[in-house]
Order: sequence, then structure tokens, then C-alpha cells
Amino acid sequence: MEQRSGLMRVGEATGLSLAAALICALPTAIRTHGAGGGFADALLIGTVVMLWLLLPVGLLVPKARRGFRGVAGAELPRSFWLGVVMWVGLSVALLALVATALKATTNHRGLGGATFGVVGAGGVLVAALLAKRIYAIGMAAIDRRWPAWPLFVVAIVIGVLPVLLLGLPLLDDGSVGASTRAALLDLLLSVVVAVGVFRWEIPDRLSALLRLAPLPIAAILVAVGLWRIETSPAMSPLKQAGGVPAALLHTLEAWSDHDGDGIGAHFGGHDCDEGDPLRRPGADEVAGDGRDSNCDGDDDPPAALAAVKPTANAEASAATVHAKAAPKPGKPDIILVTLDTVRADRTSLYGYKKATTPTLKGLANRGVVFEHAYATGSDSQRALMPLVSTMVLSKTPRTTKEWPRVRDEAETVAERLRAVGYATGAVTSFTWLRKDRGFAQGFDLFDESPWSKRHPEREHTGDLASAAATSMYAKLARGSGPLFLWLHMFDAHAKYVAHAGIDFGNSDSGRYDGEIAYVDKQLASFIDAVQSHKGDRRTLWLVHGSHGEGFGEHDRMMGHGTQLYDEVLRVPLLVVPPEFSSEGTRWRAGAVSTLDVAPTLLDYGGASVDGAHGVSLRRVVEGDTSFKRRPVLAYARRRTVVIDWPLKLMVFRRERRDDRLLLFDLGSDPEERRDVSADRRQDLQRLDAIRRATK
Repeated sequence: MEQRSGLMRVGEATGLSLAAALICALPTAIRTHGAGGGFADALLIGTVVMLWLLLPVGLLVPKARRGFRGVAGAELPRSFWLGVVMWVGLSVALLALVATALKATTNHRGLGGATFGVVGAGGVLVAALLAKRIYAIGMAAIDRRWPAWPLFVVAIVIGVLPVLLLGLPLLDDGSVGASTRAALLDLLLSVVVAVGVFRWEIPDRLSALLRLAPLPIAAILVAVGLWRIETSPAMSPLKQAGGVPAALLHTLEAWSDHDGDGIGAHFGGHDCDEGDPLRRPGADEVAGDGRDSNCDGDDDPPAALAAVKPTANAEASAATVHAKAAPKPGKPDIILVTLDTVRADRTSLYGYKKATTPTLKGLANRGVVFEHAYATGSDSQRALMPLVSTMVLSKTPRTTKEWPRVRDEAETVAERLRAVGYATGAVTSFTWLRKDRGFAQGFDLFDESPWSKRHPEREHTGDLASAAATSMYAKLARGSGPLFLWLHMFDAHAKYVAHAGIDFGNSDSGRYDGEIAYVDKQLASFIDAVQSHKGDRRTLWLVHGSHGEGFGEHDRMMGHGTQLYDEVLRVPLLVVPPEFSSEGTRWRAGAVSTLDVAPTLLDYGGASVDGAHGVSLRRVVEGDTSFKRRPVLAYARRRTVVIDWPLKLMVFRRERRDDRLLLFDLGSDPEERRDVSADRRQDLQRLDAIRRATK
């Protein structure tokens, strides 16, 4: 009987701990979802991690409660817990003030986080003293026969209001000291939840069920959670987002890092060789050396299109990069516009039923639209890096961090164009694209104010970016030579916010359409400013999407970064050359890649294309119908696609097993629902051979 009673007490503690862990994991799930990860996976993993921390508390609380009662002789009065509530509220308010002060005075993450930790701990102690003093004043008033309800009202206002007003903004993954603040907020929430949950007495009529059922439920959750910790794509954004689960998983991953390379083999790390610090995710790959240095499952990661060489026209127009030369007559101004996270089929330029991009549609009347244009990858790193470095991410000289810094030895598009006489400038709207990450190399002017003034993933920045680009264009255009301006617009990236006068529905999909329409509207302002300044007869416009966005079309996938279906890979690509002599046209003969953007710009600017990946599209723009590009390749983690339109080979790379291959005919099956590999074995083998040849 005693053994059964002990088992029931363990079951009761497990059930209460599960409830508390689920509540405490919600901030982790919210932060991870905001960072691009899956909400459900993050909630599961966060619950499991918090259960590890709270279950010991749940087991000890009953014993501690009995011991406390033995010493104090009675239950604490209910009014005591009002003091605890006030302490929590005052702590949140003081922590928010400290965080705001640090954000305004320092841009150093390490210093800001450490300072916040030290000062924040002091703030929590000060909050405890203030709460104690307010509680004492209230109790003294009650002793003088004042009514008790004012104390309750004051306690609720002090305790709850700061949490509601200031707590949610602390769930932040992008500002100074965010990880530390997220962890402290998680700890505060854990204290409040534990105080509430572990004081609950399970009714006798439910005791048999609620004290035994949690044990198998917890065992299943822990087993599934451990599996998802090792396999879930949400692990990376979860650990970036910060908080108690992220901190614990970082610690556990470091424990599994036996070779000291900074990446563990477990708990969200994917180091494939803990005996060799030179083999790790993000390491530089040496082609053909017989070893998988960057742990992607291949000897040489899919990188440069080695078999894809610049067209003869591009080679003929290439010049060796040298010291800044005098500008050649007739060179066009070049304006590159990157529309982050804009998929082709959500633009009216590509026949979407909603009028999301009237500006692009109007611009297309003077240029060439590439019907089958694809991003180099479905994540920001792979999609954006080639625009700057002229190379795919894995071949670009860079650091090995997940959000790498471009090394000085990279020869950027801006450096190549500046070497042949271009005045160069860039306006960026994303926190990764900044000076201290090397993206300003070669730019005379570099403006990152849109994302520094507003959080790009919670607010809109398109108006700031358009205004900054307009101002920068005016400065660059004062010179006598040609100019190159890169405008990056981020708003279509989650989180999707509503805009006055734009309404395509309240769902995520509808708000996404609204974000694209908003970006198109802001782009119109910039185009008008350029045309009114000098006219556009000497300007080359190249507008493209970075990658797309999924809304559950395949495998219930939301967002981007993991899959390579067309909703996350097919993007708009429009080139408007100077003095275009005919009406707008569309290139439907084959697939092209955003990897071709850099060679195209360099070709028009008369700069060197040596070492640049991809091909120049100038021949297509100038009407050469004989142009034929080799199949396009694109990548995500452990995934590769080869597109020889209308055929698309999708490869799921697997360790110690044969790769999984799917073949789609996009002409008859644009939604990629039917695998035709069994019926078209020769095409499957041909495209797979191309994929293997570009390792």
C-alpha cells in the first residue's frame, strides 16, 4: 500500500509539472515561430525541457510544504500571495526599463547581455523590497479597519499590468541582450506558474486518473521530444530565439562537443565527426578530397555550377578587375531591387488574380520577364549571398557561423563595378545585411537605417527603405559616371503586418499578399523619383524575389528554408534594360536562376565576371532566341533540386542510405503532386547525373 501511495504521489507531481511545463513553454514556441521555426515542434521541445526543470520542483514541493507547515504551524494567508504577484509585476517593469536603457546606450550584444544580467538581478531584489513595503502599508491599513479590496486592486494592477504591457515585447530575438532577457522572463514565468500550479490540490474523485495517467503521457512526450530535438528543423530558430530551453540546449550541445569545434553532435548540433574539429557544419569543403568536411552528406557540397560557364557574350564583355578605371561612355546606371520572400505566383506580374504588384506589371511593359526563375536556395543565406559575392554560399569566403560574415577576400559585385568607374550604394532592410557582417564591401554609400529604426520582423520598413534609396540615388547621380544602387526590401517576410488601405484578408496568406502589395507601392515611389530625376533611358533595372514562402501546400510547411517546392523557390525576375526598343516580352524557353543576377549586372557594367557563378542573361534581354542555359540547381539542408524546365528533380540526401529521388513535370503538374520518376527513368538519371557532376 505504501508503494502504491508513493507511485501516486509521483504521478501527481508529474501531472502538475506537465501542466506547468506546457504553460512555461509557450514563450519559447512564440519566439521560435517568430524566428521562422515551427510552433508545434518548439512547444513540444520547450515542454520537455521545462519538464526536466520543473519535475524535481514538483517532487520536492509537497515535502517542502509539509516542512514549512511544521515550522510555521499554518498555511500562509492568501494576502501573502498578493505580495508575490506585486513582486513579479515590479520585476518585469524594472527589467524592461533596464533593457530599454541598454538598448539606447550600447550596440554590443555581449556587454549588453552581461550588464543586463547583473543590473537585472539587482532590479529583481529592489522589486522584492518595494513589493514588501507596499504589502506592509496595505496590511497596516487593513489593521486600522480600512476595507481590504483597495489592496487587492493595487496588487493586481501592479502585478498584472506591467506583465501585459511589457512582458510580450520582451519575447524578442533581435535586440540587445534579447537572449538574457528572454531567459529571465522565462524564469519569472516559471516562478509564477509553479506557485500557482503546485499549490493546487487534486480532488479525490480525480486522483486515481490524474495521478497515474501523467506518467505514461510524460514518458511518451519525453521520448518524442528527444527525437525531435535531434531531428527538428525548429531547433536552430529555437536556440537563436533564446530563453531557458534554448540556454539549457546550448549547454547540453556544448557538453556533446568533444573536439572543441564549437558544434556538438546532439541537442540541436549536427557535428558528424566529434573526433575531428575540421569536420563540422559550416566548414569549408574541399572538392574531391574524399571527405565530407561540412557534414551535409556529400564530399563537396552543392556549390558552384562548375559545369555552367558564362555565355560567350559574357566572356567577350568581361574585363579583368583592376584599379578604378575611368568610366566608359554609354554605361548604364544599374539599379538592383531585391524583394525579400516574394514568390512569383503571388504577384500580378505572373498572373495572380489579386492586384498585388501593379508597379512591377507596369515596369514589365518595358522589359523582359523570366517566366521560370528560381532562387538559389529557400533560406536567406543561400538566396542572398550570391547577389553580393557572385558565388553560392558554400564557395563564398566567409565565416562559418550560421549567419556568416563576408570575408575581405571576397570580390563583391560592388567592388567589381566600382573598379570600372561606378559610384556604388546600397540600402538594406534586414539585420544580417549590415556593415559589420561584410556586406558593405565595395559600396561608397551603405544605409542600414531601415532595419535599425524599426524591427524588420515586427514592423514595416518599406517606406523607410524607399525614402533612403531615393535620397541615396540623388547623391550618387550627382557624379558624372554611372551608378550602381542595390535596394533590399524586407516587408513580405514574416511577421505579416496589416497596412492601411490594403486588404486581401486577415489570414496569414491574405496579410502576406498585403505585404507584397505594400512593397510594390513603396517601390513605385522610388521608381517615380528616379524617372523624375534623370529619366530612365540610361537606367538598367533588375527586380527579383529572394525566395518564396509556403502556406501549407506541401507537408503542411509554413514559411521557408527547409523545402524546395516551387512555392518557396520560384521567384519573380524582371530585367528592364536602358532604351528598350519594343514592348515587354516573356522568356519561357527554360529556367534561369537568381545566381545569374550578378553576372548579368557585371556584363552590362563592363566589369569582370571571372569566378562568378551562373550566366549573364544579357543575350536573352537583347533578343537572342538561341540562348540556352544549363539546368538550374538550388539547395536547402540535405535537399537539392535540378530544374530543366519543365522537369524538376528533387533529391533528399540521406546518410548511409540511398538518396530519395522525386521527378515532377511542372508543365502538366505545376503543384508538384505526381512523382513521374518511375515512368521517366532516363530523364531521372540524366538530371541526377547533372546533380552529381556539380558536387
